[in-house]
Amino acid sequence: VLLEQNAAGLGVLAWLVIWVYNGCYLNGTTGRSWGKRVLRLKLVRMADSQLIGAGAGFVRGLAHILDILTLGVGFLLPLWDARRQTLADKVMKTIVVSQGKTGSGVSQTS
Repeated sequence: VLLEQNAAGLGVLAWLVIWVYNGCYLNGTTGRSWGKRVLRLKLVRMADSQLIGAGAGFVRGLAHILDILTLGVGFLLPLWDARRQTLADKVMKTIVVSQGKTGSGVSQTS
């Protein structure tokens, strides 16, 4: 039982480290999580198209709790939202933009 608890604890810790690094730090400092990099997308502030920073990336990650609390509807919001934003993006005033093949793009997606 103790071994199972330790394994579960290590699994939760590993998930947390990956979430903070990929979902918060990379999204905030580079605008690109691992998935966004593959899809050539970038997370930026709506006001000035600049990166949001690690702290705001962490808060945005926490804001995704709102997407979950709406029974997942917040994650589906981009399907009919004009700016293709999740609920967390609306709260944080961020948007995910397509970078295309050249590395700079203006088309909006989320």
